[in-house]
Amino acid sequence: MVYDLPFLAESDRQNAGHPEMGGVCSILLPLICYCINTEIRIPFYVLNAFMAYSFFKFGFYMKGRLTSGAILSVYKRCAYMLLSFLLLVALVAYNTCGSLNAIEYGKNALVCYLQGCIGCLFVVSLCMSIFQLLGHKASFTLGNGTIVLLLLQPPFLLTLKLIYRALFHPAHSAPYFDIFSAMISAVVIITIMYPIILIINKKDPVLNGIK
Repeated sequence: MVYDLPFLAESDRQNAGHPEMGGVCSILLPLICYCINTEIRIPFYVLNAFMAYSFFKFGFYMKGRLTSGAILSVYKRCAYMLLSFLLLVALVAYNTCGSLNAIEYGKNALVCYLQGCIGCLFVVSLCMSIFQLLGHKASFTLGNGTIVLLLLQPPFLLTLKLIYRALFHPAHSAPYFDIFSAMISAVVIITIMYPIILIINKKDPVLNGIK
């Protein structure tokens, strides 16, 4: 099982040395980012990193809790996934979407961080459900295909945006997405890309950094 791999256990031990420091940073760094005038652009995306730190820390925490729960059935994991998805949709409808790139929080910064935490729960639950349903081979194939996904997803994403806008939001002058279409497009793109990743892994694995 993926959560029993030695390197994951070692990573957990290395990051568990000073949990109180991580907790302090999870509050302090985003607070610094929120208080600083975001019109002042600090080099190397330092403020963006400060804003994102809490999401990273919570994601790591949830990974340790959810991936170690081997006794959870796939039905319970899917229930977690569905519940977190519905909560995320409701919060986005209220607060709109924040942006790490632009350092925007929507209507409320606290709700924005709640959205991020629930999003982490959704992603981890989704990945573990895929792992339990399809096995480690499919999970590792998608993991190894990250480079291909990053390279080829823009044209697929733009095409889906244009189709969605033409069908549902023709009044918008630019490609338009809402949270439903964004998540559906993610599933569609991954489904399309999976056989492409398999072919690349077989024919020229160096493109995925395997060899």
